[in-house]
Amino acid sequence: MRAEGHEAGRWARRKGAGRLRGVLAVSAALSTLALGAARAGAAAPVPQAGLSIVPAGRSLAVAFVADSSGFSGSIVSYRWSFGDGSTTTTKRHTVTHVYRSAGRFFVTVNETAANAETAVVKGTVRLLRCPVGTESCSVQLTGLGSLSELRATGPISPAAPAAADLFVAPFEIPSCETSILPAVALTDSGFTGKLTVTLEYRSSAPKQAHTTCFSSTVAFLDAAGKRVYNGLLPVCNDAERAPCVKSVRVSDAKVTKVLIVPAGDPKVGAP
Repeated sequence: MRAEGHEAGRWARRKGAGRLRGVLAVSAALSTLALGAARAGAAAPVPQAGLSIVPAGRSLAVAFVADSSGFSGSIVSYRWSFGDGSTTTTKRHTVTHVYRSAGRFFVTVNETAANAETAVVKGTVRLLRCPVGTESCSVQLTGLGSLSELRATGPISPAAPAAADLFVAPFEIPSCETSILPAVALTDSGFTGKLTVTLEYRSSAPKQAHTTCFSSTVAFLDAAGKRVYNGLLPVCNDAERAPCVKSVRVSDAKVTKVLIVPAGDPKVGAP
């Protein structure tokens, strides 16, 4: 089992990440997942940690990216626990970990600043290697608090390997949010066409469910028709130009949202 520093950085991250294909991030700030709420008022900032994933470019490897807000000092240590018994400590906010097998893992990172401030964030990752010989592949995460299901399905070549990783944890999408909030993410490789992503969750603000905050390593057209890396998703038109929101169904506090997103190969554009 090994972990190593990773240069990818967070997609469209303010720290200057390279552009990598194959990442979906859908934010809770606009009620994509109402698992939490932003702090209100003028109270002093509280240290908060965030966690996300980017493509790692090889089988069973996951590149984790830590985020932070509210720290008054510089972060000097990241203590990672990958959910399979492996841990490591780094001075950088990114790390790549190689798992022995596919499955579901609970990941934690503890951030410590030079002035001893600390914050911890937990996330859940599901790794799936698609079976060879089939023409479609589906991966899902279920039963995570207010999130009842996160599922991604798409076409693959029967003769080629394909994989998808799903992730749920708090993090911030630049230009779309002002704080770290619960969200979901997807990386994929080997898919031959668009993926259908379904989210089912309970929301404290179901009226806002028709707004979706999105982040990608590949520029896309947002709801205003602008080419961006972070922004609000448009509603799908007849051509279903991905990424877009295909449907939103609200029943009391339960929201079911279906997105269409482009497939991405982590090896394309990787640094």
